[in-house]
Amino acid sequence: RANLQRLQWAAGSVRGKLSQANWQALVELQREAQALEGQPADFGELLDFLNRLLMSLAALSGFALDDMTRDDGWRFLMLGRCIERLQFLCDAFAGFLRSGAATDQSALEWLLELGNSSITYRTRYLASAQLIPVLDLLLLDEQNPHAVIFQLRTLLRSLQRLDERFELPAQLPLQELEAQLAGFDLACLENSLFGPGSIRAVLEGLADLLAAISQAAGTVSDQLGLRFFVHVDASQRTQSS
Repeated sequence: RANLQRLQWAAGSVRGKLSQANWQALVELQREAQALEGQPADFGELLDFLNRLLMSLAALSGFALDDMTRDDGWRFLMLGRCIERLQFLCDAFAGFLRSGAATDQSALEWLLELGNSSITYRTRYLASAQLIPVLDLLLLDEQNPHAVIFQLRTLLRSLQRLDERFELPAQLPLQELEAQLAGFDLACLENSLFGPGSIRAVLEGLADLLAAISQAAGTVSDQLGLRFFVHVDASQRTQSS
């Protein structure tokens, strides 16, 4: 609810730059959110609301992709979306790898749904969900837009283009983490010499790598915010005692 309120506040700040269809989608979203206020929480109604919310947010995403001029504002919007997706994927996958459910087929199918890659997996492998191909698709597949490495490389390319205009500091930690992820060998998970304890250690190491990528992406977000979206000079800031 707080995020929806922030969305409405941000939209109201730039009302004159939004198309009529875009604004109408935001108004409908606000009406649905207000309709839930002050009512006892009903699980079925909440699920219906979340489904409608998903469709409304998909519509807003479409407006951003199709209607916005490709200026600096649009580029920063896409950059922010990429960072958010990368952090979400890394945090979700790292949590899954640490949960102990990595060999559970139903849990792997849930992970594919979370990564919006179920159809791609079934089309490619024609088999039930298995750990190594699931991780390969969700972490290392350069052609899958929902894979971690796809989002990470998209972020690095966007930062490089931004650097050409604004001379940003080099993102060496993020580049090093990308190289580590690209070089991760999933075949070690099927080596018969590895016992269950060793496989868990490999999964923990992979989870740590994903967590480090998420943290590095958050650092990039903070740096961009300080560079481009803080309008008060540091020398003018005061700290209350």
